[in-house]
Amino acid sequence: MFRIDAFSHVLPATYRKAVLDSVPDPSAILQLWGMVDSLTNIDERIAAMAETGVDMQVLTLATPPPEQMFEQKLVERLVPVANDSIAQLVVDHPDRFVGTCSVDLRDPERASAELDRSVTELGLQGVQLFSNIAGRPLDHPDFEEFYSEVERLGVPIWIHPYRPESHADYPTETESKYLIWYSLGWPMDTTIAMARLVFGGVLARHPRLRVIIHHAGALVPSLAHRLKTIYRAEWLAHSDFAPGVPRPYVDEFKQFYGDTVVTYGGSAALRRACDFFGLDHIVFGTDTPYGLREGREFNELAVSAVSGLGLTPEQADLIWHGNVLDLLPDGDRLRAKMAAVR
Repeated sequence: MFRIDAFSHVLPATYRKAVLDSVPDPSAILQLWGMVDSLTNIDERIAAMAETGVDMQVLTLATPPPEQMFEQKLVERLVPVANDSIAQLVVDHPDRFVGTCSVDLRDPERASAELDRSVTELGLQGVQLFSNIAGRPLDHPDFEEFYSEVERLGVPIWIHPYRPESHADYPTETESKYLIWYSLGWPMDTTIAMARLVFGGVLARHPRLRVIIHHAGALVPSLAHRLKTIYRAEWLAHSDFAPGVPRPYVDEFKQFYGDTVVTYGGSAALRRACDFFGLDHIVFGTDTPYGLREGREFNELAVSAVSGLGLTPEQADLIWHGNVLDLLPDGDRLRAKMAAVR
């Protein structure tokens, strides 16, 4: 049984230093990043993996997104540092890590160039985007050429939610209260991002895009029947959907790949996601190293949730490693290496 965590987070030491050296007062950032040592401590991360039965991790850059923190000129300098740093972690630990890159889509041309460099020169296996690009939706027309470049390179997209505290719960307020921006706002932002990719026609115009959605597709599996009812054809005479989006619309959401980070424990919500997306569109993911004990808690919860589905060994292997290997450009090479280890 070989387990590849398809959605973990990392804060490479080189990138961390570059960020902290670039801001006059890094205290707020340090407070956030200082909570989890194994965001940066790779030895501790590997120890946690070994103790909890996780063989490899796909590394994505930890939040907050650079484009949410800094002005654009600084982000232009920091993003390549992040990508170089993650690529070096893969070089240093090729049996443990697979890397993804980051881009700043506020400059789509530069983002496409950085994606190309990261994939063709650094060997990174895809790109992480956030559920909005500094407040711009993922179906913004400026991003079309970037999606074409992703298709050309044949790499998947990882989508992670991000909604800051300044995103108020109500228009009469100036910021979110009670941590709602994070606890409920992030799943909502993920769900909205999926809807914009579908209804904005991005998936229809770019049929070779493969998109991994964090948190098991957020609210979509639970609200699938609502979506199916509301978006029946007879209701749509005055809709502003992009042309060419196939019907029934709810089926278009099944193109996404959901990870197993759903309720941080238990199999019921994960089973709902499996029923909606299909077992061939679910990838094992943990959200580590967040959670208690430097990521061990979330590793254990994710393993337990998948184990509780009652799958056959062949079905479980699709989630543990098979589906993500099918998505990665280096999937065949990694599969051969995995077979040799066995």
